[in-house]
Amino acid sequence: MPPNALPNHTVRLLTNTFREFAVALFVATLVFTAQIGSLLTPHNSFRMIWQTSDGLARAATILLVAAILWSVSTVALWKQWGWLCRGYEVLLMLLIADGLIALPDAGQHTDSRVRNAAFAAFMASFLVIGIQIGRPQFWFARFTRSICLIFSPFPIIVFFLLLTNQTWGPQREAKPTAGQWSVADKPQAHPVLFVVFDGWSWEQSTEDGRFLPNLEHANRLATNAVCFQHALSPATKTTYSLLELMYQTDLASEDAGNDSPWQPDDPHHLTRGKRSLFEQANEAGYNAAFIGFYIPHRRIHGDILDYCFSPSHWPKGDSFGEKMLMFVAHNFQYLRDPISQSLVRDLEPRIYSRFWHELNREIESEVAWFVAESPTNSLLFVHWGIPHRPFVFNADGTYYGHTGGDSRGPNDAAGYLRQLGYVDEVLGRLVAQLRSEGRYDDTLLIVTSDHGWRPDEDLRRVPLIVKLPGQKVGHVVTQPFCNNRLGPIIRQAMVSEVTTEDFVRHIEARGNEGPF
Repeated sequence: MPPNALPNHTVRLLTNTFREFAVALFVATLVFTAQIGSLLTPHNSFRMIWQTSDGLARAATILLVAAILWSVSTVALWKQWGWLCRGYEVLLMLLIADGLIALPDAGQHTDSRVRNAAFAAFMASFLVIGIQIGRPQFWFARFTRSICLIFSPFPIIVFFLLLTNQTWGPQREAKPTAGQWSVADKPQAHPVLFVVFDGWSWEQSTEDGRFLPNLEHANRLATNAVCFQHALSPATKTTYSLLELMYQTDLASEDAGNDSPWQPDDPHHLTRGKRSLFEQANEAGYNAAFIGFYIPHRRIHGDILDYCFSPSHWPKGDSFGEKMLMFVAHNFQYLRDPISQSLVRDLEPRIYSRFWHELNREIESEVAWFVAESPTNSLLFVHWGIPHRPFVFNADGTYYGHTGGDSRGPNDAAGYLRQLGYVDEVLGRLVAQLRSEGRYDDTLLIVTSDHGWRPDEDLRRVPLIVKLPGQKVGHVVTQPFCNNRLGPIIRQAMVSEVTTEDFVRHIEARGNEGPF
């Protein structure tokens, strides 16, 4: 034997080790394939705000699961425990069956007939495998292992897709310091704060044209501002309304047939040639910022924003370890075995409820930082997730708890009204901070919503409160007015003075038509 040659038993050991790991890696990849296929679609990776770390975390999770499976196999062979060897073979086949059955549904899991058929298919697989266990020659296991080895290059393809998927920028970024804002502070300027609460309904928040008595901060603000009793959002869906509110013009139609006007291949296809509020702010010598969630606003708006905070609307974890854990937790909804189905009914809603609470509290913290630290000549657009479900807030902002049902929880009136209490609380805190910072009198404060609450009401009917710089006396507007017609007042407030009388006169004379 040549001096550098390995003994035959060593070669066999290495070969068997490689084969066992290749099988384990294929099985681990297959179990997550349905979820990966869903995540890597352009639409979903755009909404998820996919980052390189997301792909790395998912690849690392698959490798870890494969290593665990391989370790079980190695121990079983080393100890020569027949029961563990047989149990490992059964586990592999069940995992393969689960992964294959999940593929056609691709994680949509919306049609009960599809879910039931998938569950029946898994149970049939379980029965077939159970029959084979008692056979002296477990040929089905050897056949399955051979198939795994044939398709062993499959994980490499999946890893390549995970690591080369298009990225959509950071969810969080470093806060600018005093010298990092694009425009120096102009103490005489009017700060502009445009706050959009998600799913805030006029009909559910008011009685006889006034906010409900328990919404004391909204009532107090409305009596010292211009309060619109028939304000309308541009559309009934967030993606359409938010777009038109940011550009303060008519851009999109919900009848277009797309789930969202923000298209990953061309996010600007509806706004090309239009100027957003952020661009108009820059032209007026203002800094511009976005604080909210949902889609990758930094990539959409680019360097025009001095600061951007825009996490995904779906919990995917912040640290690398959290991303791995979330990948595993979300995968239960794709699998059809009884254990996964039992886990997902309880686990998924709890994850999302806790995430929703933390996200909205983080938005509150970000807004508080901006009010305290930004230059006076700044425009901030806020997309706040509340009072949209899940209804996880107590009125003081503490965690009410998981409310059951699907990931968004039940759509009950009691939960909605409870969460409205938190909307009122953060509104009160915001006004109080503006006052403590000495900015309240000079600020143009706009508070509104992107749509109402539920389909049995007018989803476009929303609250709209506009507190003008220097305004001391309130005014009520009863005629219909769409909140994507506020662009002129915003532009004028950034370059000159504007009075309540001028604003009201324009609304009553022109309504939704023409410039201010």
